[in-house]
Amino acid sequence: LMAGSPSKASSSVAAQRAAEPLLQKGFLHEGKPRTTREDPEFLRTFFAASRLHFIGAWREVWSALLDERGEEDPGPASLAAGEERVIFHVDLDCFFASVAMREHPELAGEAVAVCWSSGESKGESSASEISSANYAARARGVRAGMFLGEAKRLCPELKTAPFDFEKYVEAASRAFECVLSTTPRVVGKSIDECFADVTECVRAGREVWEVASTLRGAIATATGCPASIGSSSSPLVAKLATGEAKPNGHRHVAAAEVEAWLAPLGIAALPGIG
Repeated sequence: LMAGSPSKASSSVAAQRAAEPLLQKGFLHEGKPRTTREDPEFLRTFFAASRLHFIGAWREVWSALLDERGEEDPGPASLAAGEERVIFHVDLDCFFASVAMREHPELAGEAVAVCWSSGESKGESSASEISSANYAARARGVRAGMFLGEAKRLCPELKTAPFDFEKYVEAASRAFECVLSTTPRVVGKSIDECFADVTECVRAGREVWEVASTLRGAIATATGCPASIGSSSSPLVAKLATGEAKPNGHRHVAAAEVEAWLAPLGIAALPGIG
């Protein structure tokens, strides 16, 4: 999935329109618990109306968006003899939590997690699942996928924020516009990450770190959210490098360094395996 240069005035609107089928899933907005008692179709529709489906289906949203724009696929950048391809993996840090903190400035400096429940009624027995936690919360052991009750035991001062899917669409759209303004060669992977071939930017005389710094700054300005970038000659190594770039940084692994850099990593570090 690739795309040409964006029309900033229309891209966000087009993304909102492309994401509309996902935003129509009723309980994404309401945040109310559902069971087969309240909804006989609950088991059949649960995943289709879940945050995981919302995140995972984002590639389809970008596909619909780019189809609507009617731009031709530019394909990968061609390489000159001896030239090194440069791929960015752009990842919005703690995306849901970052949007929550942007929308609620009073949460600045607090440990924050995004989930359906506040935990006020059930406290440490709450089985509401955490979707995203900021780095202050992670420092206390809070992780995505953890039950809120367990998180509260680890971090009693944890603040919670509800899901806000419309705001996620808006922020992701603006971030994607920034990437497309850097290069037309973009592959959208999910709502908060994409790959970008910036070979031509580097060929034009810019340093890799400079391109990454400029892009991260543009995303922060446009969305109010931090982004980390891993870069290398392949998407796999770029994605792995993002792990070292976080939070809110950049890590480049040159082609000549790849073998030595990968050597100490266990197989569990590979995406989809570990």
